[in-house]
Amino acid sequence: CSRDWSSDVCSSDLARRLLQPDEGPPLWNGVTMWRGVTPMAPFLGGRRMVMAGVIRRRMVIYPIHDLPDGADIVARFRACGAFAQAHGIRTSFHPDQFVVLNSPHTRTRASSLAELTYHAEVAEWVGADTINIHGGGAYGDKPSALNALRAGIDRLPDAVRRRLTLENDDKVYTPADLLPVCDDMGVPLVYDVHHHRCLADGLSVDEATDRARRTWTTEPLFHISSPLEGWRGPKPARHHDYIDAGDFPDAWRGWALTVEVEAKAKELAVARLMADLGLER
Repeated sequence: CSRDWSSDVCSSDLARRLLQPDEGPPLWNGVTMWRGVTPMAPFLGGRRMVMAGVIRRRMVIYPIHDLPDGADIVARFRACGAFAQAHGIRTSFHPDQFVVLNSPHTRTRASSLAELTYHAEVAEWVGADTINIHGGGAYGDKPSALNALRAGIDRLPDAVRRRLTLENDDKVYTPADLLPVCDDMGVPLVYDVHHHRCLADGLSVDEATDRARRTWTTEPLFHISSPLEGWRGPKPARHHDYIDAGDFPDAWRGWALTVEVEAKAKELAVARLMADLGLER
């Protein structure tokens, strides 16, 4: 929302009425997993104002609680959470790569903590049960970096800690790297089978599935995607628009599991995969 010099605050109510004049109740396509992705620099610690732009046009971002209609905004988040709960929709958050708990830089660790704390606040509004992050960097010494990750988890407030999950990635940390941390810290592993196939570690998909499953005390949450140009393509880590049903592990069948489909076609990819697997929505 832009503003001119005569205005004092960017009204979220005005923006909502301009962008969604005929807004009705939430629309739902039947998918029972929703993830909030936050691809932004870690400036939203929840207690600051951010201004960006040029002299004639500026964008202003206020902490929600400081807005005149902040209570209404929070109420709308809570209404979304109530809708999700009533329809059996699981909600989750996945902060961006700027959140690094084992960074050697104090400022990065502090920003990561602020960002996770902000996510936990919003997660409480919408009933999200997971805040998922990657392990961070190795910094030339993976064992020490993993210990730094343990220390970073130890510093988290309870609202973050009880929602925190770790995910294996395709460049640094495999399931075999993160499972000991998960076991030590009581943090569930979000097993990403595509990442594991890109960055192998000696564990089979079945073994990683079983060990990751045992880190959960609630229904596990795993990730799946398929390579854009096939497994023999130049960059197998890149995600396809859809999922090849052949990439869905047999070990994931026959038990209660939430699967996040990471595909550019979004709901269309979910629908096609479910049809290919013979599953009902």
